[in-house]
Amino acid sequence: MRKNQIYLDDSQYSDMEDSLGQFREALNYIQWKIQNGNQNPPNHRQMDWNQFMQVYEDATETLQEEINAPVEDN
Repeated sequence: MRKNQIYLDDSQYSDMEDSLGQFREALNYIQWKIQNGNQNPPNHRQMDWNQFMQVYEDATETLQEEINAPVEDN
């Protein structure tokens, strides 16, 4: 993503950065659950799945806009 950020405006880059952060948090949550079974994770490992889905949808929309954008001649 950093290599290609020249293709994203600030808002698009922020959407993608937020989504990557949420995916990392989800990965940490899932790894914790795998290691600890049915126990609830501590507060700092809890996941807000509604926020996760919102960030995912924002990133998906950003990618769809960029993929479907018209090609610009330089």
